[in-house]
Amino acid sequence: MQDEFDLGKTLKPKVTVEVEATPDSPDVLRVESPMGEIDVNMNQPVTPSVKVGAGPIEIRSVPLTSSQSRALMDAQKARIMEFDHQVVTLGEQAKGIVVRDQESNETAVKIGALATKLAKDIDGRVHEIIAPANEFVKEVRNFGKSYIEKLTDTKAEIGKKTANWRALKEMERLKAQALADRAAKDVQKEINAQAGQLGIEPPKIEPAVVKKEPVITRTEYGSAYTRVYKKFRIINPMILERQYLMPDDKAIQEAIEAGIEVKGVEVYEESKTVFRT
Repeated sequence: MQDEFDLGKTLKPKVTVEVEATPDSPDVLRVESPMGEIDVNMNQPVTPSVKVGAGPIEIRSVPLTSSQSRALMDAQKARIMEFDHQVVTLGEQAKGIVVRDQESNETAVKIGALATKLAKDIDGRVHEIIAPANEFVKEVRNFGKSYIEKLTDTKAEIGKKTANWRALKEMERLKAQALADRAAKDVQKEINAQAGQLGIEPPKIEPAVVKKEPVITRTEYGSAYTRVYKKFRIINPMILERQYLMPDDKAIQEAIEAGIEVKGVEVYEESKTVFRT
């Protein structure tokens, strides 16, 4: 194992492991490497372990062909399409039923309850299909996030240091500008006195202008600049004007349910049938 990491250097030799979907079973990935072939079921968690004598291992994912992608998608769609007949049937029954008595009302409730249960079953099937992929994505994203967070901290630290440097240079510039302005005033005063003795109009002395630091710092890897944002914090919410206030819907709802009258609010009732299975 190498102790130091050097950007731009490639370690050799490498072992390349190619991963591709098998055409006969879209749920299985076939891993081909110098150590042989391994079939990996996508729906089962697998932690591969490969040992080599020297050099790092490079794992390259081979993009699926359009036919392989379609086969993989169609295989999972077929598992959901098993509910097709029940979904269509319940939809037709819901459109055709007329609720006019207790018996038809109970039939309607049965349709609604079955639709609720079927929706739960389909949602469960979808979760079953995507759970392995979601877990994989979550694990990879969290792993990558740990590195990104470190780099974010790095950028914040560098940004603070460069901002402090710019602030220091600006203070030095303002100091130099103040000295230049004062020197120009002193020279102007002397010239005014001399011109007054000679009875002529004195020339106007302009102070030297101290240039600001460049706004953008450019390097061969990229550039950086300082941008000023206007932000705010509320120090006294009681004196905020009405146009800057937002109603608290949750607090209003809780007050209404508790029987408290809220001025400026109209209370109305809305009926909704709830199905339980």
